[in-house]
Amino acid sequence: MATQIFTVRDRYITTPGQLGFPPFNVDDGLGLAVKDGKLCIYDSIIDMKDVPLEKQDEALAITYGSSAEISRCVIRNVGKLFLCGSGDKDHRPDEKGKTVIIRDSILENFGRRGPEVQCGMECRLINCLIQDWGHPDYFSVRAFGAWAHDGGFILAENCVFINEITPSISMRLKDKVYHFSQSISDNGLKAIFKRQTYISGWRRGLTASDTGKVSAINCYADDGIIIEGEDGTMDESDVANLIKRLGNMKAQLFNKLQV
Repeated sequence: MATQIFTVRDRYITTPGQLGFPPFNVDDGLGLAVKDGKLCIYDSIIDMKDVPLEKQDEALAITYGSSAEISRCVIRNVGKLFLCGSGDKDHRPDEKGKTVIIRDSILENFGRRGPEVQCGMECRLINCLIQDWGHPDYFSVRAFGAWAHDGGFILAENCVFINEITPSISMRLKDKVYHFSQSISDNGLKAIFKRQTYISGWRRGLTASDTGKVSAINCYADDGIIIEGEDGTMDESDVANLIKRLGNMKAQLFNKLQV
């Protein structure tokens, strides 16, 4: 079957289903669930700050055999930021090996899933800034940045992971309980003896579990933030330049889209 390509450009998305259904998921800020479909998003903002947390699903979701390319975008202010793979066993054969590429983009101010990759899907993060996950306005059960599991794979290249959130005691406790529960679900009772089970969600920048894999090539993380699979570290000058360039891109987008 020929790939169906759906292109979104120069859009400011603030509510679930804003771009209509079909083909886009009505419950997400933007999402595609079309077998062999490809969603291409350029020069756009997905910002769910005016949507109550209980009425949000994903800011962005690519499932059911879709793939995606996202470039020069800002995705922010949401509980669950980006999901690759539905978790539905019936659709796993369609999703396995499908690829999502995110480049020159900012993922910020969210609770978790920045992104979460599962069901054998692959995600490449290139020249991206991932920051401030576990934000108190969008935190629900647990916090984490980018996470691969259930056969998912994340390759981060020239990316920066920073987090300046100071969680409350109640947030920390809730996060611990739900990460512990997730680890038991993934690994059984042997999870009790795994160090990763007890890591704070605010320290989980790029991690893998449960047959997931991650790789970080020439990336940077704040002190205390974990990025697994490191292969080289970005120079401080390159970190500053990337943050500045993406900050300028963000300002230009907000100006262009008259936000």
